[in-house]
Amino acid sequence: MVFVVEHCENCSSTHAWCTRHDEKKYKDYAVIVAAAIKEHVGNCDVIFNLVPKQHAMSDIYC
Repeated sequence: MVFVVEHCENCSSTHAWCTRHDEKKYKDYAVIVAAAIKEHVGNCDVIFNLVPKQHAMSDIYC
């Protein structure tokens, strides 16, 4: 099983003009969520901000 955790990134260069995102905060939350998934599910992969190619054009990823 593969889980994709998306989090905000490149905040300062892409959308700082309209948000006040703390990029580190989002990344830290993503790491916490990934650890919880691995703890509860077990044998799985957790990736960040990357849609697996086999799911990119399917309804499974939304």
